[in-house]
Amino acid sequence: GGTIKPNLVYYNIYRQPDNKLVAEDVDGNSWQQFIETDLYRNYYYEVVGFYKGVEGATAVSNKLAFGEPRTIPYSLSFNSMDEYMQCIIYNANHDSGYWGWYQKEQCAAYSYDTFNQADDYLLIPAVKFEAGQTYKLRFKAKSYGGFLYPERMEVKMGKGQDINELNVTLIEDQPYPHDKYQVYEAVIENINETGAYFIAFHATTPR
Repeated sequence: GGTIKPNLVYYNIYRQPDNKLVAEDVDGNSWQQFIETDLYRNYYYEVVGFYKGVEGATAVSNKLAFGEPRTIPYSLSFNSMDEYMQCIIYNANHDSGYWGWYQKEQCAAYSYDTFNQADDYLLIPAVKFEAGQTYKLRFKAKSYGGFLYPERMEVKMGKGQDINELNVTLIEDQPYPHDKYQVYEAVIENINETGAYFIAFHATTPR
């Protein structure tokens, strides 16, 4: 036991889903931030407490939606880091494999972990779909290892940006065995509700 001295308590605040440290060494019990964005996302905050320099528990705020979804037709070229930064990245198994931006070819690319199977998601900005309409997703993909070391990936979709909300499979988990770009397509149909939807590219390559 003992008495806590409030002047020795402070907090670091991270904004999610971009995992950005937005405030350090915050004291007191209130803090605010104005979000200026045109990207539709469900933002929330993780507050990490410290006492006498020792890290304590993390508290998580409620989620709030900001921004507007992209409208159809929509394309994302990945010609710049700025376009890549519009995406949401999840390293679900917390290893050294990740989705990043490959400057040489100006594309998003999965970099593998030598010891673990891939479990990494790249979510493009949310897109607005209309109920009852049919859409087509088209993208290019290749594997640098070609037929010898093909990458694997599935394409998912959902109304939320969390992994467990990506409950529609657009393309089943499959290998991508070509070392030259190939075009892949998926039909998006059976939209029951008009609104914002997230499309995710889930890397699943075995180690």
